[in-house]
Amino acid sequence: MPGVGKSRLVAEAAAQAAASGLVVVHGRASSIGPVSPLRPFAEALATLHRRGLLPEDNLGGYRPLLARVVPQVPGPGRLGVGEAAPTVAFAEAVLRVLAAVAAPAGCLLVLEDLQDADPESLAVLDYLLDHLADAPVAVLGTLRDEPADTQRMLAAAEQRGVAELLPVHPLDRADTAQLVAACLSTEQPLDDLVELGHV
Repeated sequence: MPGVGKSRLVAEAAAQAAASGLVVVHGRASSIGPVSPLRPFAEALATLHRRGLLPEDNLGGYRPLLARVVPQVPGPGRLGVGEAAPTVAFAEAVLRVLAAVAAPAGCLLVLEDLQDADPESLAVLDYLLDHLADAPVAVLGTLRDEPADTQRMLAAAEQRGVAELLPVHPLDRADTAQLVAACLSTEQPLDDLVELGHV
């Protein structure tokens, strides 16, 4: 459900992870404009590149795959129109990048709006969930509670024991009052503000 507070909850988790020394990297799927293959992972990798965290080694022959999706990465070419990176190979490249940046404290990959993810992104996420057990990397994602390919893929991953789906429910009035009080650094927020936040 939109507006229930998923992004705020994820932002708090990401802030706590960063404060604990984890590398936090974000990507987001989008339903706006033409479908951009692998957008959540392209965003995450581009963020690592801007921060100077994209590893120079430990990638073997996988670097060209990253270069095809993230133009800033030195390497041959980028994805052309209608062209897709080999999904499993690209997923392994992402896995190696995350494992490399996770040392020594760990890494949190935040993926938002997964209900809008393209099929290639879902395939990469599915691969990561199955192969992250030995890496100090966690994936935290958001999606609306509506029938979609993402929901089915994650339900299957949960059955395999590699993912956990946590529903986020709307806040009741008391919890809304507590949230408003925390945001305003006050003990007793005005009733009108609580009502506004509880809509």
